[in-house]
Amino acid sequence: MTIMGLALSLVLPLSQRSLERAQSQVELSRLSQLLKNASRRAFVEGATVVVLGEDARLLLEGSSASGSYELAHHRLAAPVVLRFDRWGMPDEAALRLVNARTGADVQVNTR
Repeated sequence: MTIMGLALSLVLPLSQRSLERAQSQVELSRLSQLLKNASRRAFVEGATVVVLGEDARLLLEGSSASGSYELAHHRLAAPVVLRFDRWGMPDEAALRLVNARTGADVQVNTR
């Protein structure tokens, strides 16, 4: 029993870190997909789509683009207003995020 307890105390923190890392990557992937969808929507509708972000919340505004997205593992490094023009092109190339747990900088490509 003691050996099993020791083994679990060694393995459990490693598996938790792996799970957190995987969840962080999934969140970044979803955020990237959200930005690509905003770009496509702006192009298809021929209208500007705006992404407003502060701290851990992103809001989408546009003709039919609306909604919000809450980040669980990251925070925006600074408040952001990202506009996708009617051609689907963003006015900034990347969003700068900070990992909430480690403080590491992460960039998400908007193009």
